[in-house]
Amino acid sequence: MTPTALELGITLPCHNHPSALGSGNSHEPILSEEDQTGRLRDILMAFRLRLASLTDGVTAARLSVLLTLPPSTVPQPVPLFALINRTPHIKRT
Repeated sequence: MTPTALELGITLPCHNHPSALGSGNSHEPILSEEDQTGRLRDILMAFRLRLASLTDGVTAARLSVLLTLPPSTVPQPVPLFALINRTPHIKRT
């Protein structure tokens, strides 16, 4: 997740809960790898935009992302929460 975050300009190490990418709790992924990649980029972009609006010292943020949750084909707003620690920045080489 962190390499994709870097591509989008997020310089914090990033991790996610598997259910955010549609892996669910089963051994079979709900989404294809291509759809998971797209969802990851959508979530990270929403996080980047939300992060830009926060002041220093904020350690948690709520954001909403439009996601299609199978079996439905209609996107719906899904609330996500991010825990933020701005101390360990990633250095690009």
